Amino acid sequence: EGYQCENMPPGDLQKAACPKNYQKFDAIANSCRIWEDVFGKQHPNVNCRIRDYCGQSGTTDCLNLVGQLALTIGNVSNYKANKNATVAAISSGLSASLGLSNDTVTILQIRGWSINWDAVESLLATQTQFLGQTLPEDSLLDSFWEDTELIVDNAGISRVKFLVSSLPVTLLPHSIPGRASTLAAQTDNKLGGGTVVSVQFTPWPPWFGRLDRVQ
Repeated sequence: EGYQCENMPPGDLQKAACPKNYQKFDAIANSCRIWEDVFGKQHPNVNCRIRDYCGQSGTTDCLNLVGQLALTIGNVSNYKANKNATVAAISSGLSASLGLSNDTVTILQIRGWSINWDAVESLLATQTQFLGQTLPEDSLLDSFWEDTELIVDNAGISRVKFLVSSLPVTLLPHSIPGRASTLAAQTDNKLGGGTVVSVQFTPWPPWFGRLDRVQ
C-alpha cells in the first residue's frame, strides 16, 4: 500500500519535501507545508516565512528584513573619519557575511549621522507589513536617531539600522546571528586598523515583512 501511495522510492512525499531546487513559489510552499505542518519541524533549507508573505505575489523574492547592529569600535577616529567609507564597509560586510548581492543591502542610518533619506522616502512610498500587521508609515522614522547623538558612545558602541530587500530563500533566519563574527571581520577588513572589534544583531529577531507599493 505504501508503494501505491508514494510510488517508487524515494517517494512523492520526500520529493515534495525536498525538491531539486527552490526557485518556484509553489514548490517552496508545498515543501514548507510538509516540513512544518506535517512533520512539525523547522525546514532545514528554506525560510518558510516566504510561504506566509509571498503567496499573494506568487514570487520567492518579496521578503525583506529591517534590522539593527551594535558594533564595538576599537579605533573610533578611523571609524568616524569618513561617513561614506564607513557606510560602504558595513554594507559590504553585511553582503559578504549573509551571502547577499550588494544591491540588496541598504544602510538606513548610523547613529549620530544623517538618515539615508533616499532609502527612507522609498520605504515611506510603500505600505510596510511586518508579521501580518501593517505598521504606521512613520514608525521607521520614529525609531531613527538624532544626528546630534554620539556616533560612538562612551561604551565604544556604534548602532546601525539596515534594510535587506529580496531575502534569498535559503538564508535561514536562525543562522544570521551566528554570522556576526564574519560581519565584523569583513567590515574591519574594509576599514582597517582594528576599527571594528565585534558586531551583534540586536535587538533580535528583526522585522521580517513585505513591502507592497500603495497604488
